[in-house]
Amino acid sequence: MFWPQIVRGVAIMFCLLPPTRIALGSLRKRKFADASGLFNLMRNLGGAIGIALIDTILYGRVADYAENFRDRLMAGDVTAAQAIG
Repeated sequence: MFWPQIVRGVAIMFCLLPPTRIALGSLRKRKFADASGLFNLMRNLGGAIGIALIDTILYGRVADYAENFRDRLMAGDVTAAQAIG
């Protein structure tokens, strides 16, 4: 798992560096520290809110999907049976 983590880390840096450079590249030195902190705060907060929303949607809908899947199995749907092996 070492090499895949290295590849993932390098790929993430290629995704994070350009927007960071665009957001902070034209700032003066005295404003850079505060802007960098605010940029990282908003990036982390956005990720946390995004993960929370996705988790909420998945948790709220899993009962409906499970019931639908159960109904398909009870009706003899071959593709549903193949999906679970």
